[in-house]
Amino acid sequence: MLDPYILLANLYAKQKRFDEGVRTLQSLVQLHPREAIGHYYLGRMYEQLEKLPEAEREYARVIELEQASQSGFTELLRVLLKQKKTERARAECERMLEREPSNALARKVVSHIMLGESKLDGALEH
Repeated sequence: MLDPYILLANLYAKQKRFDEGVRTLQSLVQLHPREAIGHYYLGRMYEQLEKLPEAEREYARVIELEQASQSGFTELLRVLLKQKKTERARAECERMLEREPSNALARKVVSHIMLGESKLDGALEH
């Protein structure tokens, strides 16, 4: 039931008809608000449009719905770092590390943030 919306939105995106793609995905999210995949693709569409706060909101929703979503986590981190929201990125990484202590991406991002703050011991720890 979700696939037609996603396929149609992707077709719109390929044709550079992003507004129609966004409307299609917004319809999907309204019909199926508890399905993370709709939020994921809507976040991607917003990111393509450089609507980073909107993309951030959708990726955060993906993680809320599917806490184990590595793709949602990766996308959220990228959007946060594009917006220079370093502290929020660190908080998301720390939340991920509580659930999954061996998460390589979370450790890498935290260590890079700490390097930028000249906290070498903390960076080495990660």
